[in-house]
Amino acid sequence: MDEFTEDDYAPPVRIAVGRALRGVASAAMDTSDGLVATLDQLARLNGVGIRVETALSGLLHRKVEALRAAARQPAFPFVASCHGEFELVFAVPPDRLDQLDGVRADLGAEPLRIGTAYAGDGICIGDTPIDGADFGKSSSLRHSEAGQSRGAKGGDREVESIKAFAMGTPP
Repeated sequence: MDEFTEDDYAPPVRIAVGRALRGVASAAMDTSDGLVATLDQLARLNGVGIRVETALSGLLHRKVEALRAAARQPAFPFVASCHGEFELVFAVPPDRLDQLDGVRADLGAEPLRIGTAYAGDGICIGDTPIDGADFGKSSSLRHSEAGQSRGAKGGDREVESIKAFAMGTPP
């Protein structure tokens, strides 16, 4: 198993990614509170449900996945915890997927499709509902509730096919 280095704990700066996604993504947030808490916050703020359709182990960095497998632990605790993986999760409506293709070179990493937003509420890992409200009780949730995080509301428009992505395909 590869050892972790100091560089593994230095979050990548994703400001350029956020700028490249302007007009493409309908919502975005960093995963500093953990992926589950971030998805829960995005779902609540935007009045949608989010279904994670990618195997959770496929969302982990290769070193974390090796550690998880060696410890014979499920992947869920690794994606649910606040572990410092500061990536960007964003949603792209189907009519903007071609625009996402147009900015891929500017992103610096290949977006990893993790799931789908749908008309409803809550988050599901596959078909299993997860209550993410207790995950990530941090300042980012308070900032979001104060209106500093902006995303497209589900409202009357169809949201069943909005795709959720995370930056950085696990190396």
